[in-house]
Amino acid sequence: DAASDNELSEALVSTFVERFIQPLESGMQRVLEVLSPLSTRDERNSQCRSIIAQCSFYVSHRPFIERLEGTSILESDLFESISDHVCRFSLRGLGCEEQTIQSVLAG
Repeated sequence: DAASDNELSEALVSTFVERFIQPLESGMQRVLEVLSPLSTRDERNSQCRSIIAQCSFYVSHRPFIERLEGTSILESDLFESISDHVCRFSLRGLGCEEQTIQSVLAG
């Protein structure tokens, strides 16, 4: 019934947020404090969620991406290409200079 569906949904969301999103955001907050020191905590929250949303998109839309690319994400260089894109796109969005981006990606 509807009540159990809501309970199940709430349990799933709570577990996912507590075990995955919050730890990821916590670590990313520390990185963003260094990369974007003038940002407020609220701005860093939005920045974290934007980066997480990009990553989530490629996971949730994997079949569509693979169909468009004509190859499996895991059986090609596509995973590395997507990772590189998300990193560069996000770092540029944070206002990082190309030298900083190269340094971050090399380390």
